[in-house]
Amino acid sequence: ALLGPPQVRKEFPQAPASFNPDLRFMKIAVIGLGYVGLPLSIQFARSCVSVRGIDIEAQKVGMLTAGKS
Repeated sequence: ALLGPPQVRKEFPQAPASFNPDLRFMKIAVIGLGYVGLPLSIQFARSCVSVRGIDIEAQKVGMLTAGKS
């Protein structure tokens, strides 16, 4: 259902009737993987949101891709 379960509607009373809080279908891009962007990206990923992190420092991107921070 588009409205979602009743407990979700209580959490988002200002949301339009077509609001669907199913996070599995969200896609987010975070620009800058520094002190704010990296933890933000991690938290979104833990919430089952598809996240793409973008940064201009190739070395940082390589380290993160390798699982290092």
